[in-house]
Amino acid sequence: MIPGVHKEIMPHVRFETKDYGRNEEASRRAGRHIPNNATFIIIHPHGSKDESEHLADEWLPRKRMDASRGAYNEEWISFFEKQYAAWKQGQELPRQGTPIQTWQLASPEQRSRLRALGLTTVEDLSAVPDSGLGEIGLDARVLRDMARNWIAEGQQKGINAQELAMAQEEIRRLKELNAGQEDRLRALEESVPRKTRKAEAA
Repeated sequence: MIPGVHKEIMPHVRFETKDYGRNEEASRRAGRHIPNNATFIIIHPHGSKDESEHLADEWLPRKRMDASRGAYNEEWISFFEKQYAAWKQGQELPRQGTPIQTWQLASPEQRSRLRALGLTTVEDLSAVPDSGLGEIGLDARVLRDMARNWIAEGQQKGINAQELAMAQEEIRRLKELNAGQEDRLRALEESVPRKTRKAEAA
């Protein structure tokens, strides 16, 4: 496990159907051992090579109860529950963040190595502390700093895009206001001669 990894980062989880126990009725009819099937949740903590597995239908309700008492992250358990629902429908809910697997700044070998450590998103990589760099390899600091710079650049682009959108909206609003004022001015100019003519005629 990478030492000093932040516990605040959501672990990666997946679901698998495995043999679990014995199906007594089916075994009796078949005259041989027939296993039960059960769904397991496989939990891969951030920055760790280790995994733990639990019965999904037991672990998820237990963690939901922990979250209600403030003993577990409620956003995490909500996401895991959505993952489980999607998995049961034959779908896969993508993990939040930018997947390492499709991150073009890292080589295929680097992506494979990072995923083996449970660093499945660029955001995960950017959060690795100095104490955990040794587990990644000699290029760990470069990779982490590259991830941090990549995220910062994306955030700055987002800020710039928001500012540009707001400026464009302000320009559009001012143009509409100006057009309305021009229309009122023309209407006023057209009404002045008529009033003047009426006054002269009287």
